[in-house]
Amino acid sequence: MLHVVVRPKDGPEMVVDHPVGTLTLGRFIVGGPRSSDPCRIEWNDPFVSGKHVELSAGWGNILKFRNVSARNPARLENGTIIPPNSERDIPMGPSLPLIFTIGETHVQVHLVDDPMASVPMASLAGSDASLRLEDVEVSTDQAAERLAGWLNTVIDLQRSAASSKAFFQQTSKALVNLIGLDRGLVLLKRKNRWMVEARHPEGDHDGPGREFSTSVLTKVEEDRKTYFSDGANLGSSESLASVKAVVASPILDHKGEVKGAVYGIRDKASRSRLGQITIGNLEAQMVRLLASTVAVGMARLETAANFEAFFGSELALELENNPALLTGREREISVLFADIRGFSRFSQALGPSETCKLVGEVMEKLSQCVRDQKGVIVSYMGDGILAMWNAPQEQPDHAMRAVRAGQAMIHCLGEANQTWSGKTGGLKVGVGINSGPASCGNTGSSFKFQYGPLGNTVNVASRVEGATKHFGVSMLVTASTRALLDEKVAVRRVRKVMLKGIPEAVDLFEVPEASGGAEPGDFIKRYEQALKHYEEGRHLEAVKGLQSLLANAAEPDGPTLALLMRAVAALGQIEQGSPVEEMQGK
Repeated sequence: MLHVVVRPKDGPEMVVDHPVGTLTLGRFIVGGPRSSDPCRIEWNDPFVSGKHVELSAGWGNILKFRNVSARNPARLENGTIIPPNSERDIPMGPSLPLIFTIGETHVQVHLVDDPMASVPMASLAGSDASLRLEDVEVSTDQAAERLAGWLNTVIDLQRSAASSKAFFQQTSKALVNLIGLDRGLVLLKRKNRWMVEARHPEGDHDGPGREFSTSVLTKVEEDRKTYFSDGANLGSSESLASVKAVVASPILDHKGEVKGAVYGIRDKASRSRLGQITIGNLEAQMVRLLASTVAVGMARLETAANFEAFFGSELALELENNPALLTGREREISVLFADIRGFSRFSQALGPSETCKLVGEVMEKLSQCVRDQKGVIVSYMGDGILAMWNAPQEQPDHAMRAVRAGQAMIHCLGEANQTWSGKTGGLKVGVGINSGPASCGNTGSSFKFQYGPLGNTVNVASRVEGATKHFGVSMLVTASTRALLDEKVAVRRVRKVMLKGIPEAVDLFEVPEASGGAEPGDFIKRYEQALKHYEEGRHLEAVKGLQSLLANAAEPDGPTLALLMRAVAALGQIEQGSPVEEMQGK
């Protein structure tokens, strides 16, 4: 077996045990897909070839070293150069590693044996093995006390698993402190390799490649059983005296797939009458129970991570402690829709790859605006985002939180515009917000969970966001949201409109970014006065007021221009001048 330690100049150290066959070392392409091949180690070093070195164990402690790079050499620790497209057979001692350098990366290789490969192992399968207090080899009272201690430890682990990864380390400690093994490991399977997630005692083990047996783990993975060294299957000439006794139990996910293992080692305690180092039946049962606890903990962490993506860390923890909050119920909420302006136009110019990169960058910033205001990200819709407040957690100031999130969205794209303005002409977002009752719960399915709202309140918010394009403003809110805002928030009533698919007219209010050349309060007051004249049929006064506003504005104002066109058309009897404008699009 090869035990390989890779130490790049920039990047984390990698330690790999490779049981059989050829192992390839090379560079991965930054930004490209990473290999899942268990016979490959890759890292980022610009001076290392994509496939640089191939290693394999030969007969008689010989390491076959092949430099398969077309142009880059490898340098051994003694100064020997192995040129490109060449190979060497290198004699290896049991304790002397081969050390070499490729690019700016140092590599250390040991040739080691797996002493457990040929050792018979007992297994726990289903309910075949029974629990016996006698296996503890102490008095009945002491055995009962020890078993109670084990069970209490399992309960403590289950509690810790609810909120953090600390239970990995606690599990490895329990193998030593409670069960009485000499070393405890929690191993996880990543990219088809066994990696140590936690160990106790901490620190290096006593020999390269011997911390755990890949042959034992292969049995565990193939059979999904707990294996342990009990000494019962040894012949008269066999002994475990020369090897460590081990126990390994699989960590299974909800599909029954092996995601890791709890692994214990004993090398000096509990020798049997034959002088063998063994692990008892009950001890193996407890290791299996620990592995099941770790599986539950990992599932909880995965659930918590999914919750956190939707709800943020604080609310995710509350939801985990009180899942009833996710039950479908009617709540008064504030709903926010936002999307990127001109998306169809510049997505054609950018192409699929660049468009996905841009959308990902923008959605990251918009999502952070929601999370900063403790909102729930319900879903992403291409170039848009849907978020809500006041469900599942109560937030009395939900409307203010939604508006603050919208304001932050409008101003958060400065850095992205520096990067993309040459290709997009400038990024902007439109925001629509509505408040009202909605049914909140799982709006997805049993296959894919999605917590969100349903109802007219959501439909109105979507249409309001669409109206921002018509009026040329960044953010519009409805009258129901306006009524919940702090009185200090400056808003102007833009129009009363009939939104497509909505049966009742809706008053729209802008939370303005700027107000041209006039002071915000004066600008809003003068616009709303002109709007009132228009709605009362006093079209000439409306035209005069709106023209005055435009004359004093540094930049044309969308709602003012739109209303002026309506007032002029009504004044010339081109249209009736209805106080309610019917919106044609979504």
